[in-house]
Amino acid sequence: MKDDLGVVGPGPGCRDLGKVKDARPLIDNDGKIRPSFEPKK
Repeated sequence: MKDDLGVVGPGPGCRDLGKVKDARPLIDNDGKIRPSFEPKK
C-alpha cells in the first residue's frame, strides 16, 4: 500500500521530477481541471 501512495518515492506510473519540460498539474490550485483533461459529458 505504501508503494501505491508514493510514501517512499514516486508512485506507480509517476515520472521523476524534471523529466517533463514545463510540467503542469491536471488540477490547478484554484480547483479547475486543465481544459484537455476535463471529464467527458
